[in-house]
Amino acid sequence: MGYGSAKNVLPLPELRGVLVKSHDEVLHFRCENTPATPSAAPYHCHCSHDHPPGPIVAPAIISTPDSPKNSFGMIIPKLLPLWNGRSKTGRQNMSTLQNKVAVITGGNSGIGLATAKELLEKGAKVIITGRRQSAIDEAIKQLGAGATGILADTADLVHTDALVQKVKKLHGGVDILFINAGVGHFFPLEAATEEQFDQIMNINFKGAYFTLSKFLPLLNEGSSVIFLSSVSATTGMANSSVYGASKAALNSLVKVASTELAPRKIRVNSVSPGPIETPILDKAGFDEASRDGFTTAMKARVPLKRFGTAWEVAKLVAFLGSDDAAFITGGDYVVDGGLAVNPFFA
Repeated sequence: MGYGSAKNVLPLPELRGVLVKSHDEVLHFRCENTPATPSAAPYHCHCSHDHPPGPIVAPAIISTPDSPKNSFGMIIPKLLPLWNGRSKTGRQNMSTLQNKVAVITGGNSGIGLATAKELLEKGAKVIITGRRQSAIDEAIKQLGAGATGILADTADLVHTDALVQKVKKLHGGVDILFINAGVGHFFPLEAATEEQFDQIMNINFKGAYFTLSKFLPLLNEGSSVIFLSSVSATTGMANSSVYGASKAALNSLVKVASTELAPRKIRVNSVSPGPIETPILDKAGFDEASRDGFTTAMKARVPLKRFGTAWEVAKLVAFLGSDDAAFITGGDYVVDGGLAVNPFFA
């Protein structure tokens, strides 16, 4: 339904408008069919979509009987003065994750820790896991109030069962599940051992698979699941046969899970970072010279000529976990500085 339709013209005594986003031409408001006491009763909100009672986000224009008109006789939109929720700067201060419960596996360092910080800043209650208690304790010191650390090895299903029960006892349900724990070891095909194969697959795929499976009873309707994948799933980088396969398996799981969980309005997506400055590079088995050589070569291949940061990945994960991404599921989202459009290796 277009602007100005009588069906969606709501007098402000019945509308509570909260600015979500604005630019020169479009003003977005969250409309609630609840009583309010604005100071400018003549104003009306013309919403662009039909909507049931309750909060929505829809493009809107605000007009008064004396609103100026352009040469075509059309009302020039005016911004409705906000009467609640302003920050000190006058901008609306909103948190899309307020009181959401988030679980982050491998949340004690790197992308997991950066995401925990981001979700906390947006108002979520965050639980992180890790395999070393000392690392968890150090992370919790950085995160502060609102964060909880639980010792759990993703590769051990007994640990995962215990984690689920602890989260259930703490919060009852989960709104955001970021399955982030993983390892990266790189070696040529002929050098791979069964032990290396099992370690990578047990953590990166088996552990991730059963983390999702065992958390299903706790996932609230409309919740979000995000897997940490990698560009290695699709690029064919040398020496990444087992690591790349473990991440490719995750990408396949995302597609199946997004279909199976859609009836519960649970969204499932993956994020695939390219070269990111995280501790995983230090744990990948490179000596200092090899690490420096890899870093230099990789930066040369990235169009933006740098490595990404864990914070940049965390921002995307937070978006996918929020209601702003309510119509996004089954996808894989690359954060690689443009690497995918440049040859990975000559």
